[in-house]
Amino acid sequence: MAQPVAARTGLTRREVVLNGKTVVYYEGGTGPTLVFFHGGGTWEGIDFAADWAKRFHVVFPYHPGWGESEDNPAIVGMGDYVLHYLDFLDALKIDRFRLVGLSFGGWMAAEFAVSHSHRIEKLALVGAGGLVGPGAPPPDPERLNPKRFHETMVVNSAVLEPFLPKGEDPDWYAARAREGGSAGKVFMAQAQGRSIANWLHRVTVPTLVVWGEDDQIVSAKAAPLWMAGLPNATLKLMPRVGHLVLTESPEAVKLVADFMA
Repeated sequence: MAQPVAARTGLTRREVVLNGKTVVYYEGGTGPTLVFFHGGGTWEGIDFAADWAKRFHVVFPYHPGWGESEDNPAIVGMGDYVLHYLDFLDALKIDRFRLVGLSFGGWMAAEFAVSHSHRIEKLALVGAGGLVGPGAPPPDPERLNPKRFHETMVVNSAVLEPFLPKGEDPDWYAARAREGGSAGKVFMAQAQGRSIANWLHRVTVPTLVVWGEDDQIVSAKAAPLWMAGLPNATLKLMPRVGHLVLTESPEAVKLVADFMA
């Protein structure tokens, strides 16, 4: 089994109770505050945050329904998660910060920025979900099968070895099912809601859009959809990199850090 997040990253595990539910987060480092919203799964960890903590005060929360945080049945749609993170940031007395979101967390970060851009200094969206269009369909559920992560999530499958179970591990697969269910609730709620594409013009902060050119989960063909809506964005495509950009590409980790600095 992989070491705990704290041991691998040097970040400190903390808890905060919000609306009666325990939220677990990790933090460490000094400098400007950088908040990271993780993607639809947490199994690959945030080892890359150890480099960020050399330059920033890193805050990594688990969304309710993911990882070590408690489930919260009252949180259903993306708007609920935005309100949850307002409570979270207020509880930690974080007013202004830099925000990075990966995949599902990239969509979440964009939703937060649409309505609360005044609290964000800089924004980075990494392989962000939430926008679909011609040539950029929703993720294929079969590619999200945990038994296929080696072949669908990255180009270099060796980088995933420390994070995947060796053989059958019922607890690991149960955790994936739980997180998949949490994400599924959001997708179902959003299917009948508004499209974020109509409101991206409100995200006026400097924004970096990063994508793996070989992303099989959220196609890089979605990147132009984001660029068309964001008024102050720069796009960087990472060659020979898949969906888990920050796990697979140290260059992308440094790129985000340099942009945020």
